[in-house]
Amino acid sequence: MVRADQPLPAGFAGQDVRLTIESAATDGEALVVPITAVSAGADGRTVVTAVSAEGTQRRVEVRTGTSGDGYVAVTPAQAGALGAGTEVVIGVAPRETRGKSK
Repeated sequence: MVRADQPLPAGFAGQDVRLTIESAATDGEALVVPITAVSAGADGRTVVTAVSAEGTQRRVEVRTGTSGDGYVAVTPAQAGALGAGTEVVIGVAPRETRGKSK
């Protein structure tokens, strides 16, 4: 059951309303990545793959936190290893198969 902590406007009676429930939140700003960017290795480490401006990729170990709307808060295991604006890999495209018609 949901109860309002203060009286609702009388104009709401008989109307459709949207109810938003906040189940978790961060204490302030958080570094977030798409949830599909996070993977776990056989060693149990959770990582994201960061892409440099030159296109090189490196794995960055992270600790995950609160998630929502397709994003998850991350904290790099090594301070400064990941920052706002860093591009991350969110999937792997299959290799294109090319051939000649016979």
